[in-house]
Amino acid sequence: MATNLLNRGAFIVLEGLDRSGKTTLAYLLVKELEQRQIPVEFMRFPDRSKDNVIGDTLNKYLSSGIELNPETSHMLFTTQRFAVKDQMLQKLMEGKVLIVDRYAHSGIAYSVAKGLSLEWCKAKESGLLRPDIVLYLDLLPSEGLKRGNYGEERFETVQFQEKVHNAYDQLLDDSWKILSAHDTPETLVRSALSNILRACELNAHKPVELLYQSGRLDEKSPLKERQPFRTNVLSSQ
Repeated sequence: MATNLLNRGAFIVLEGLDRSGKTTLAYLLVKELEQRQIPVEFMRFPDRSKDNVIGDTLNKYLSSGIELNPETSHMLFTTQRFAVKDQMLQKLMEGKVLIVDRYAHSGIAYSVAKGLSLEWCKAKESGLLRPDIVLYLDLLPSEGLKRGNYGEERFETVQFQEKVHNAYDQLLDDSWKILSAHDTPETLVRSALSNILRACELNAHKPVELLYQSGRLDEKSPLKERQPFRTNVLSSQ
């Protein structure tokens, strides 16, 4: 599939514990990019819309309305991501920046916290689009407890969030930028925006890569698989 790679959009993911401020920061970043007349689109996972079966099921599950075993819940979350993979790629090829609130990394971290194998979880996400950068809002689990509406969702307990925090540590690679969730919104936006603009510049002419895969697709394809991730972390500070 031949595709013009000039000025593709950057794929940006926001990750972090519950109540770390991801969604608020995502909305602020979209506003900043729009003011700079940079094409941008916001997405979030999971999609909890009640007008589709998976979304409605996940909404009930996260609200503790139904029970699902860890494997089933993981596959439902993953299915949503794969369902819009081609749509996301198209948006990037149109030159849009994608700001995504939670992605495969959340799916893996939360499932590992439930007791599933890290390698099993990663294998289920293999082949998704790989973000150009992951902005991780670092928050101590005990601090999340102090934020508004904590405890309304299934996994909002300090004990479980500690497990998620530890699982995230196992996913850090060279695409991650660590931001302090304790910073002011203004500081977070300034730091995140700097990383996003840099990612736009660095990746404008590069193929989109695939997550947790090795090798290479046809050179004409906008998709390029990557080697397994490394463990050195680049901080935004």
